[in-house]
Amino acid sequence: MRFPTIPETAAFSRHIITYGGGVLTGAVALGLATPEQASATTQALKDLAHGVGEVGAALATIAATGMGIWAGVKASFPSRAASVAANPQVAAVVMKDEAAAAAIPSPKVVGPQP
Repeated sequence: MRFPTIPETAAFSRHIITYGGGVLTGAVALGLATPEQASATTQALKDLAHGVGEVGAALATIAATGMGIWAGVKASFPSRAASVAANPQVAAVVMKDEAAAAAIPSPKVVGPQP
């Protein structure tokens, strides 16, 4: 699943405004609404569409920040060593420091050999 892009969100908002404008035009033509009510409702629809765009931009920013944090975690040395150890073609990962080897939960990661 992917989130909609900002242009896709804007297009969706324009469709809502266009549809709402048609409904309001019909309501005014049939005498069900006054032009002032139609104008206020149109402005409310525009504000709603703008708000949807703002929420989309905020979600994109939050997602990008989360991905940056996740990339930082996955780029850490213990994570990279565990990733190498998970490769079936790797027999062992020998660390120079016993404490670093103990921090990585994998039987393939071992401390310095005598």
